[in-house]
Amino acid sequence: MKSYRDPKHQRGFDGALLYDVQNGSLKLYGISAWPKEKIHRADIKAADWDNKGKFRLAMCRAMAEMPVIQTR
Repeated sequence: MKSYRDPKHQRGFDGALLYDVQNGSLKLYGISAWPKEKIHRADIKAADWDNKGKFRLAMCRAMAEMPVIQTR
């Protein structure tokens, strides 16, 4: 991902966020472009999808180790 190039993306990507819905739960996967980083997963139940606080927390947990989020 980090070596991807096109006219709009000169640096490549720092990571990706993937999702899946299984058994009434939204599963968020944060995948870093750094090969040594593990994939972070966060789950949120369907009953909580409209709860902005819980949804944001799940997003933060999934993207916790992505380089673009980190302060250097």
